[in-house]
Amino acid sequence: MTAPGEAARPKPARRPTIKDIARRAGVSESAVSFALNDRPGVSRDTRARVRRVAEELGWQANSAARALSGERAGALGLVLARPAQTLGVESFFLQLVSGIQEVLSARKIALLFQVVEDLGTECALYRRWWAERRVDGVLVVDPRTEDPRPELLTALGLPAVVIGGP
Repeated sequence: MTAPGEAARPKPARRPTIKDIARRAGVSESAVSFALNDRPGVSRDTRARVRRVAEELGWQANSAARALSGERAGALGLVLARPAQTLGVESFFLQLVSGIQEVLSARKIALLFQVVEDLGTECALYRRWWAERRVDGVLVVDPRTEDPRPELLTALGLPAVVIGGP
């Protein structure tokens, strides 16, 4: 409900679903899923029709749903454990993030980036991302002597690339 003299807000556009694609393509939802995920069980013509309808509707895979189904999240994580105000002073990290983003975006992989205050918070964040299946792996910076992160990431089974040396 809007107040007098206030314009009504437009309703946000609804994202197309697999159900929408199935209805328009005249196939079952499972056929849509098979077609969009390159699984056997649908004909070449059906696969092409489903993909054409999905494109017409502007459908995009839901990364959260894919992660829940065990598929890739399509994102890598990067955590910097340092005061946020130092990022503007240390141009190395801005250049690093820029370079990482350039490579990942060309491959349609998202970068989940967060700045935290300390190593304990960084480790807690890795645990949360792993539990939520938010990232497919992480980039670890500032390795240290007796660093707890490699052991934690190994225990979680979360792939990691360490940038730099202690």
